[in-house]
Amino acid sequence: MSFKSVFVLSSTFLLGFATFFVGSLQSDDKVSKVLKREHGGWSIEYLQNSTTLSQATAINADGAMVGFKEVPNENLTIFRSVYFYCGKNGDCKEVPMPKGFTNVEATAISDTNLVVGRATRPMGAEDGSLRAFVWDTKKPELQMLPRPENDTLGDAHSISADGTRITGYSTGFERLRPTLWSWDAKKSEWKVTVLPTLHEYNPYLMSAQLIISPDGKTIVGCCTEQFLPDGTIDSALYVWREENGQWQRKMVTKEQLYVKAINNKGQIAGSVAAQHGRLPCVATLDGQIKMLDFLEGDVGGEARGINEQSIIVGWSDDPHGPDGGPVPCSWTMEGKVTRIELSESGFGAVFAINEKGQIAGGAEVSYRAEAAKADDEEEVAMLAFRATKKSN
Repeated sequence: MSFKSVFVLSSTFLLGFATFFVGSLQSDDKVSKVLKREHGGWSIEYLQNSTTLSQATAINADGAMVGFKEVPNENLTIFRSVYFYCGKNGDCKEVPMPKGFTNVEATAISDTNLVVGRATRPMGAEDGSLRAFVWDTKKPELQMLPRPENDTLGDAHSISADGTRITGYSTGFERLRPTLWSWDAKKSEWKVTVLPTLHEYNPYLMSAQLIISPDGKTIVGCCTEQFLPDGTIDSALYVWREENGQWQRKMVTKEQLYVKAINNKGQIAGSVAAQHGRLPCVATLDGQIKMLDFLEGDVGGEARGINEQSIIVGWSDDPHGPDGGPVPCSWTMEGKVTRIELSESGFGAVFAINEKGQIAGGAEVSYRAEAAKADDEEEVAMLAFRATKKSN
């Protein structure tokens, strides 16, 4: 079933944790709350930054995260997503909104605490409605990334661990192309490169993404392989690597993957479309694709992260319906699935894993509000988390 159907559940889902601690995280503009608990062999920090939904979607080597939270209007009738950064020491702040734009979305974070993503505004804006950005979290403003000549829109998906290479796409008239931004230290500026493709128009990149490995040496994404007679576009998975100063393209497989992460070994975590949603898989650069197991009773899921130990993380999901929901899990390269227990209800998702084995995502949590009375029911929300495996 979809995430949305399980974000706010009945307060009868009560958690029986033995101990927990509610502390404060100082932010630039306000105080956030963190709920610390231990469950399923994990030490977990939940961010109490939303009454309905928040999720951490990326994590770096130090445990700094980016994600989003739902924020309601005064009447509690309309919710909007606000993206945030939360450092390893709890310095949480919202991603700044650039002047003239109405929305920002963060997609990735480097080990140097650079955040990348997209800024949007209504269609018809003179300088484009979609712009790729990079944000140094120590500074108050975003920096827009340059566009190739005659292109109008851009979107950043991924960043290398050292923060010197960013990948995404750029668009112009009748074209959408995989794009690399490289930091030129001598000129103190970002250099933009359009990666070679068979065709100029590669729409599958919008949803499947263009991802770069942590060492910045390998780029993967799905681009147009051919235009079929019925008007549909057939995409395939490609890899780009730099040779003698030029980026060379090679087909990995004709399968269309939703690519979400790649490690320095060239192991790719992602999913493929299926009747019941998406199916989790792992691919290698020699074209091998391994479908990953589900938890018992489930029919779908997604693989969203992979580290250098080849630990894959994501979620397993059951059939659409009023009950159940996504459950956090991990996989081996052989496809063996293991449930990750982060709360008593069990619902949630893992979006990323770092080299320390820390994971980040969102999990359904029941808790008592700070100002609650003794007879008040507990609150239930899907909260962003950072979790560290406890040592034996």
